[in-house]
Amino acid sequence: MSNEISRRKLLERAAALASTGLTLNELRGQDERFSVGQGRRAGPSAEHGKPGLPPGPLIGTEIQYFRLDPRLWPAVLDHARTLEYRWVSSYVPWRHHQTDPGQFDFRGETAANRNLVRFIKLIAERGLLYCYRPGPFTCNEDIGGGLPDHIILNRRDISVWDSKDELAPGYQIPGKHGHQPSYMHPDYLKEVRIWLAAADEVIRPFSMTNGGPVGLIGLDNEVSYIVQDSMFGSDYNPHNLQRYRSWLRRKYGTIDKLPYRDSYRDFDAVQPPRELQSDVEPNLAWYTDWVAFKEDTFRDYLAELRSMHAENGLGDLVCFTNLNAHHPRGSCGRGPHRSTCRRQAR
Repeated sequence: MSNEISRRKLLERAAALASTGLTLNELRGQDERFSVGQGRRAGPSAEHGKPGLPPGPLIGTEIQYFRLDPRLWPAVLDHARTLEYRWVSSYVPWRHHQTDPGQFDFRGETAANRNLVRFIKLIAERGLLYCYRPGPFTCNEDIGGGLPDHIILNRRDISVWDSKDELAPGYQIPGKHGHQPSYMHPDYLKEVRIWLAAADEVIRPFSMTNGGPVGLIGLDNEVSYIVQDSMFGSDYNPHNLQRYRSWLRRKYGTIDKLPYRDSYRDFDAVQPPRELQSDVEPNLAWYTDWVAFKEDTFRDYLAELRSMHAENGLGDLVCFTNLNAHHPRGSCGRGPHRSTCRRQAR
């Protein structure tokens, strides 16, 4: 048994090294990019109820409680501890915990694998730390990326529109199901606020500020409209276009300063680019402004989620998001144009 444990430790550490390119000493906390403590901190000391993270390397493992038989949770967490992981990470899928719109189960009243409270208590009992990832979009090869049906089905009003005013595809794994919500649409954010208020209420007693194991919050997942973030792939939802025009107004102040080829009587009349025209260079600002606005939209969305967590009493916890380095759909690296681009490259 001891030889098997040693072998598994070696494999786990080798995998960690291979994925990061770091030395073992760096993984043990001597690289400031992945370590907290010894003068290199992600935030103020977590001691005495102050915000921040405890000293030590930020190395953990993903254990998705909702995909396991709850009877196995203790043993799986024991293995994580044996392998010297300090952190356990898991999505907390909206779709999984919602029993009806606005109604949630976090204590296993309707299904044992919904008992998030028990899972976190088991983490705490083993001296492990917890990375809490409630989305709202969690991806994870789950139906709808973890979003419930009342958000992604038959909701053209809050969905992402492409340049042809058609609904952009939703999450395609494990199968085509619904559409992606427009990040800053107020009706979508209203629903998100309900979800996070319920989930955060469960998490709050377990936060590090309150002496618990929860120290990290993941904000959404791979923010990119599910890789629909190409130039003309998103987001032409009417509400988002209102935001685009407000963004131009803040940037330029007056309509006469707008450096576009076409003239507009006011900002409300400005249309975003919907296709690549022949005279790109003389009208380059038109395209780059559209891209910059979309990048700012992603930032604003993450800031909105962070604000919701703060309002829910988790403002002292460290937040992060994971960025998926990807080719947007329709580009040379992805989708139906891939073979054409390969031929051109030859």
